Amino acid sequence: MVAIPLIVGIVLFLLWWAIDPNGLKNVIADNVITENVVNNFLPGKKNKTVEESGCQRSVETSEKRINLISIIRNDILIPLTASPLTPVVITLIFFLFVIHKAGRIYGKSVGNGVVLSPRQFPKVYKMADKMAKDIGLSETPEIILVNGNGKLNSFACTVPMIRNAIIIYSDIFERCLANNDLTTLKFILGHELGHIKYHHTKWWYYFLTFPLIVIPGINIVLGKALSRTSEYSCDKLGAILSGDETGKSLMILQAGKYNYQDVNFKEFSKLQDKKNILVTLSNFFMDYPITSWRIFAIAKKHHGGVWFRKK
Repeated sequence: MVAIPLIVGIVLFLLWWAIDPNGLKNVIADNVITENVVNNFLPGKKNKTVEESGCQRSVETSEKRINLISIIRNDILIPLTASPLTPVVITLIFFLFVIHKAGRIYGKSVGNGVVLSPRQFPKVYKMADKMAKDIGLSETPEIILVNGNGKLNSFACTVPMIRNAIIIYSDIFERCLANNDLTTLKFILGHELGHIKYHHTKWWYYFLTFPLIVIPGINIVLGKALSRTSEYSCDKLGAILSGDETGKSLMILQAGKYNYQDVNFKEFSKLQDKKNILVTLSNFFMDYPITSWRIFAIAKKHHGGVWFRKK
């Protein structure tokens, strides 16, 4: 995994915080939460350093501001770093945030969609149920059909302690059924089952990878790369479950829901299975790999290029 070293570092940091908070406190107090740092974050006039007769002297702010800086630094921020409960509280807050976020997505999908069952689109439900059992899931995720309004998409989500769900947009669903194309539908459902199987939708996965998403620079280099890596992994599982050894199931995303079955795959490979610096640059800034790269990764039975196209 692209981000394993950083995730390991985060876990070790949290353990250090919980086991030796005073050691962390000293480092934070000396190097992170200094008086100048706190002062710079407060609105209003700042402490300034001026040069006078070849010597530097500090122009102090009001006594009231100095006292405020001391309270924020010494009575609030630094004591927080000395408490072994702080990482626990942060983790709990993040857990509740994920419940809120995932719960809203799930609730909106169920409220505005159709939940599949043995009596609601039974053929598709039976197919998804078998795939879930084949990969060892203890419970089949809910499959929810929602109105895609022309969009071609599907995704998986997990509401902690409640359930897993796969949301599939109607434009993919209806075209696959209309074309009797169960291979593509199985690939898409298998791909989303992969996100659940590989724990990509778990709250603790989001917690450990959260810095990769929000830290500028790291989010581009590692965060998006991690996302692309997970997509390749789920494509592999989708291909296995659907029996697609060519990657043609992804052509519905490449050519659209009406044209995807008419694409000349040999000609497509001839024209687009080649190096292109502009395609590579586009891939670098995307959460999902370039679709053609995903197709060729399945056809050539490799993991696919995270940053650069693989031969």
